Order: sequence, then C-alpha cells, then structure tokens
Amino acid sequence: MNYKKYIAIKVSSYLNLSIEKIENSIVTPSDIKNGDYSLLCFKLNEKLNKSPAEVSSYLKLKLNDTIFEKIEVNGAYLNFFIDKYTYTKNVLIKIINNENKCIEFYNKEKYICIENSFINKNEKFNLNNYFQIIVSNIFCNLFTEMGYNVVDINSTKILWEDFYKLLIIGFDNEIKKKLNLQKEKNFNNINLLNDLKEKNLITTINEVDIIDLEKYNMPPYIIANKNKINKNLMDLSFIIQSKAKYNFYKYIYISGKNETTKFSQFKKIIELLGCEWGSQYINIKTGLIKFAKSDVFIRDEKYVSFSNLISETIDEIKNEWKGKNINLKDNEDLLKNILLSGIIFSFLINYRENNIGIDFSKDFSLEKKSGPYVIYSYIKTANINYEECNYNKFNFQKDFKLIKFLDNYKKNIKKAVEEMDPSIIIRYIIDLAEVLDNLHNQICINNNENLEYNMVLIKVVRTLIKDSFKLIGIELI
Repeated sequence: MNYKKYIAIKVSSYLNLSIEKIENSIVTPSDIKNGDYSLLCFKLNEKLNKSPAEVSSYLKLKLNDTIFEKIEVNGAYLNFFIDKYTYTKNVLIKIINNENKCIEFYNKEKYICIENSFINKNEKFNLNNYFQIIVSNIFCNLFTEMGYNVVDINSTKILWEDFYKLLIIGFDNEIKKKLNLQKEKNFNNINLLNDLKEKNLITTINEVDIIDLEKYNMPPYIIANKNKINKNLMDLSFIIQSKAKYNFYKYIYISGKNETTKFSQFKKIIELLGCEWGSQYINIKTGLIKFAKSDVFIRDEKYVSFSNLISETIDEIKNEWKGKNINLKDNEDLLKNILLSGIIFSFLINYRENNIGIDFSKDFSLEKKSGPYVIYSYIKTANINYEECNYNKFNFQKDFKLIKFLDNYKKNIKKAVEEMDPSIIIRYIIDLAEVLDNLHNQICINNNENLEYNMVLIKVVRTLIKDSFKLIGIELI
C-alpha cells in the first residue's frame, strides 16, 4: 500500500489542494517518535488563510482511519503512526501473493529509449561490451517494472538472452555474429542538414564539413567529408528522429567513459539547434575492467579471453558447491545463475562508473557476500515450508523495523531509476540475503520458538530475492 498516496487522497478531501502537492509535502521522519509519516503543513497553508499549526489541528479533527494507530499534532507537523498489525499483515500477504508490483500508472504514457553505444559500430567487440549489455538489460527491466514504455533501441535484451544461453559453452563468436545482424538505423539526414545550415552551424574546412565547438572547449564535430555523410550526422539525426517519433521522457545512452566527449558534443549541438529537451538525453558511463590475472585495465580480448576465464572458474565453483552437498554437474541452469550473479555483483557493487577489478577466484566464493552467496542462502531455505498462519499472535512491535525494510522493494527500484544506479538493487539483495541467513539460523537454534512466524518471513524474503534477481536478468527457481 502506498501510504503517502493514501494520506494525500484523504487530506485532499478536506483541503482544496491537488493530491500531488499534498503527497510531495509528506516525509518519512528520521526519528520514529515523530511517526511513520509526517505532513509538512507549512507547505500547504499559503492558499488556506490559516497558519500551519491551524491546518494540522484542523486535519487532526477531520481524519479518522483505522489504518493509523494514532495521528498527532506537533506544531506545523501532522504525524501519522501506522497501525502495525494492519501494516505488517498487508505487507507480508502482498509479497507472498506476488502483488508487490512497482508499476506507476502515470508512467504508462512515457517512453524511455535505451541505446547501447557499441552496437552498430564498426569496432571490434571488446570485454567492456559484455558489461554494457548487463547494464542495458538491467535498465530495460527497471524502467519496465516502473511502468514506462521502454524502447530497446539495439535489442540488447535479445543479446542478454544469448549471453545467458551460451555462458558455459562459449559465446564470444556467437555474440559477435548476433551484433552483425543488428538492424541498421533508418536515417533521414536531409532535414537535419537543412536545420544546421539555417542556423549557420556548419563550417567547411578542406572539404570537410564540421560543427565548430571550439568556443565550448570541445573538438569539432565532423558531419561530412568530401560531401560524403559521416556516421556522426547519422547518430545525431537518429536521436532527433527518435524524439519526434516517441517524444521520449528520457533517452539513455550507455557507453564507456571514453565517449564522454562525443556525448557532450551531442548535447551542445542539440542545444544550438534550439531544442529544449537536451536534459532528457542522459549518458550512463561504464568503467574499464581489470581482472586479477592482469595488471592493467583492458578492453581488448587478445590479452584475456572472457570465455576462458569463465571456463577456468567453473571447476572451482563446482568443487566449492560440492562441499555444500550441492552437485552442479547435472544442473546447468544453476551453474549459469551462479556465474552470472558473480559477474553482475562484482561489476555493479562498486558503482558502474568506476574502473572495476574482478577476481574470479574470490568473487564467486561463498565466503564473500556477492551473487553466489545470495543464491546459496536462497537454496538452503527452499525446503522450509510456508503455511497460512495466524498473524494475531505475532510481535509486530519488535519486528516492525524489519517489516519496513522488506517493504522497501518498490522504493529501491524507484530510487535506482531516479538516480540511474542499479547498484542500489544489488545492495538491497545482499541485505535480504543477510536477513534470510539470520532467520534460517533462528529456526536451526530455537527449534519451534517463533517457528511459524519465521517461516512466513523466510517465504517473504525468498520471494523478494527472486523478484530482485529477475530485475538483474537472472531467473531463480
């Protein structure tokens, strides 16, 4: 349940203000003594001819709802305390019944275009491209989960599916073949050329047409050479046509840090053309990768083969999991999930723009709190059966902080989207795994004490882990 929205709707029925304005005036207090939610009445009083304290006192008299334990006036603040029994029961049942969806219906008319820079380039496929596919796929999933219409410009989700299918048998050449089959962008460069000429943005030097950006501390942007259209113009034209076609809310361009200059040129040219949507064109930069066996950050696979690294790691993973009485020899899907989780967690846990050091001998270990550790926690609790329980006997006061943490699934997705940071989801998954381990230990140590309640919580946490893994491209069974 969206309590902020619920409070805003209730309050709006007594004040002549929009639900959105009221919702934006509701905060979550840092001190639980001030309630679970607090309405900042000093943000609402300007059109009401009342002081903030009068507004909060007036609403206190009007609002009466059983979902709140109490409502308190604190000067210009109106503090809401959620009824813990109702809240906890609703959160747990919603997650168990798979009703914990994040879709915001006001997003359904908004388009998000996601483009991966390395596709449709005449460049050699390199190690960083694997990780750009990971980031592209996650952003496609996150924005889709939020209810946006996602336009996957390069069909990177298809590439991700191939990445998953071919992980063990070797995928370098297959992925590269797939890239060669990507559809070329359709361009109409004439209109853009005319616009650039009308605004006197084209300069010709030695038969080379450029957009001179020197006064903006940028190199010239080449658009034609001896009257032959340059790919730079095609790329720029495609973005402008995409705006006309989709009227996108955001256009996300995922690239390596080495393409920062090109992105800055794009934004400046869009501005010079008089377009007001330049702020909607966003660059997500990924760092370089350094593996434990290499002393430098690298891109070229002639120095290290990604498939060879995977192959060398598989035997180590099988041996470690065999020690946990889990045989991976005949469980290829589980082995793939372990491999993918290790790669994704290692890449994203340090935030995407940093240069990343990956040590396959450590990042796949169950001793490190990463992807494989989470999967093992998920598997070892699979046989703990959940049954319908009596919520009346649970101590909600004691575990209320935990319940609020479990209810943060949607908030973390929204935060990851707003901050363009998928590592938020990774950290949430690790925290969930730690909760799962603690619950499992309680069952093992305390036997039947709180057994029924802990079994419910384990079911809930496992569901959240499964849903969160789906967001990063991994299907847990």
